[in-house]
Amino acid sequence: MAITESMTTAKRNEESYLTYSAVKGYFLQDEEDTDASRFDYVAKNFGLINRKYDYEEGLSARHKGHEDAAEETKPMTQWAGFEQQVRTLNGEAGPNVQYKVLYLGRHGEGFHNVAQNWYGDEAWDCYWSMQDGNETSTWSDAKLTEVGKAQAQTAHDAWWKQIENEIPFPEIFYVSPLNRCLQTAFITFYGLEKDIVKPFTPTVKEEYTPATVARANQIFKENTQTTLSKRALLKKTSYGSLNTANQTLCVTHASRVSLMIYSPLIATMTNTLFL
Repeated sequence: MAITESMTTAKRNEESYLTYSAVKGYFLQDEEDTDASRFDYVAKNFGLINRKYDYEEGLSARHKGHEDAAEETKPMTQWAGFEQQVRTLNGEAGPNVQYKVLYLGRHGEGFHNVAQNWYGDEAWDCYWSMQDGNETSTWSDAKLTEVGKAQAQTAHDAWWKQIENEIPFPEIFYVSPLNRCLQTAFITFYGLEKDIVKPFTPTVKEEYTPATVARANQIFKENTQTTLSKRALLKKTSYGSLNTANQTLCVTHASRVSLMIYSPLIATMTNTLFL
């Protein structure tokens, strides 16, 4: 996960753009001594650091002399306190500064991952990655293996637990149209008790093409196990372009505080507060 600070530069008749920087001190994934290859986001509360926040000092000062009344107030969960901290940061930020919470999700194991492990990195990079598959498997736009589906289910169960802990739930979802990312996102969030995922409607962020639409529709059809018409399936997924190189992620969703992103470029489940 990431909490980020974004500096928005906009001029009349010119394209807006954002500059991101990660804000450290909120998630273990941002700490230099965290080994990303061994980090267990499920066991570590999605990486949220157990700490007091700046806004709490102001509350403590106002409650001084009224400790009995303060004790009657239900204590906040760590996630609820974090959400309040982010909203406080945004409230105190300058006109061109916003804080965003990004939940960055890695797709589960795909058949291409199994093939790469089987052939080795050198043979995979030089030859097999450019093939559609072999005599036993297909990895062109690879789907999830059973292990990959189980990994996505683990993420689903982890989100259930964090909802109980009052995690600030994503307000919008971005996903790559690749099979493995769509499947992972669907398994992870479908059925959670949040109105925003009833139904689950991620925004596919890649160049809009007929192939993109067909691929996304097929994933939804396979996972919902229905015979919905193509038109109905199209309603379940919205499409748009996302230029991560130019960091235009939040320009059209400036009011959103928390976002979920699935991309094949993400190495692991990451949380960050971005400025």
